[in-house]
Amino acid sequence: MSSREVKINLKKGIFFSFATALISGVAIFLNAAYVSKIIKDIFLLTSVRNIIVAIFLSALVLGISKWVSLKKLTLKQWGLLFVIGLIGGSIPFLLFFKGLSISSSAALNGAFIHKTLFLWVAVLAIIFLKERLSFWQIGALGVLLAGIYLAGGPKNWVIGQGEKLVFLAVFFWAIEFIIAKAALKKLPSMIVAWGRMFFGSLILVGFLAYTHRWSNIQHLNLVQWWWLIGTGILLFGYVTTWYTGLKHAPASVVTSILTLGFPVTVILNSIFVTHRLDYKQLIGVILICLAVFVFSKIRLPRKDLKLQYVRV
Repeated sequence: MSSREVKINLKKGIFFSFATALISGVAIFLNAAYVSKIIKDIFLLTSVRNIIVAIFLSALVLGISKWVSLKKLTLKQWGLLFVIGLIGGSIPFLLFFKGLSISSSAALNGAFIHKTLFLWVAVLAIIFLKERLSFWQIGALGVLLAGIYLAGGPKNWVIGQGEKLVFLAVFFWAIEFIIAKAALKKLPSMIVAWGRMFFGSLILVGFLAYTHRWSNIQHLNLVQWWWLIGTGILLFGYVTTWYTGLKHAPASVVTSILTLGFPVTVILNSIFVTHRLDYKQLIGVILICLAVFVFSKIRLPRKDLKLQYVRV
């Protein structure tokens, strides 16, 4: 595995970030509207789907000979991949869905808390990755938050145990994105995506065994398996496009663009479920789109347009 400098393709990063947002919006709608009603055990649903994605990624890594890259990883890089799997591909999923399951108010508030991920990533990226935001981008963060609140924010706040678990999950994901961004300086995006899902799935398998859910997999019917595989393909697309975008664009920009998935979910929900879109939601969708437009027009300083010693 050789090392050389490669130029960051910012347009490529932004393009893949938009693709991730679209996939995310569709996947969240399908999970909320259909899949969660077909498979009641949300822990089993999440774990099995992540395992399916890990199998897909493992097959892809072997198929395109990326296993050669795996053989030459250092102990530190293996450690980074394990940490990404631990705090990105397993623990936060369990915390998030446990938090949502506690009460109806936790579900409503938790959905909004999850959408604030971009804000925490921006703060951490400024501190640890030394990313710089322009005056317009800082303003766009506020507009983005207002848009998310109008499009689907809770009507009244109750900070209970469920909300705390959801926030903890979101914070884990924010830390994961910062670590992943650092790892992507020297690792291919496909290897980082594989590490997240592979090690995360190993931990989830242990969770299923510990909670005596593993045997329930054999009771899944054909319809449930079709939904698991179908949404697993979406998650596979999400993970691969996400890490490709994160490799080529600043973490704060990528996560801000990701919020565009929320309007996609809101619009799909209004078309197929509620059959209505009130004026607050419409204003929120417009604000989110405006803020994302500002972030998509970012220009990096010349000295930031290359990464040193990227593994290829």
